[in-house]
Amino acid sequence: MLVIMAGLPGTGKSTVGREIARVTGGIVLDKDRIRAALFREEVEYTTEQDDFVLNVMLQTAAWILARNRQRIVVIDGRVFSKNSQLWRVTDFADKLGVAWRVIECV
Repeated sequence: MLVIMAGLPGTGKSTVGREIARVTGGIVLDKDRIRAALFREEVEYTTEQDDFVLNVMLQTAAWILARNRQRIVVIDGRVFSKNSQLWRVTDFADKLGVAWRVIECV
């Protein structure tokens, strides 16, 4: 299953996502950590870089889920304030044939 954490900064997305992963034995893919690992001194908080990092996260989720369909992967770190951003992830999950859920923190 793919769990998509949505909500504004500071609403608890990371805290809830980590707890879901802890309780279920899942994996958290954290956008900020992945961005820092990929770009180091070149970190930009732009839509272009956000989209790139999300693509890396989705490819990583696909790789993990292809090896274990019972695994839960938590996508954390994007606000998903636009429907198109959310649809990108849900469509991706649908193409993989995995269940997905959105948890919106407010």
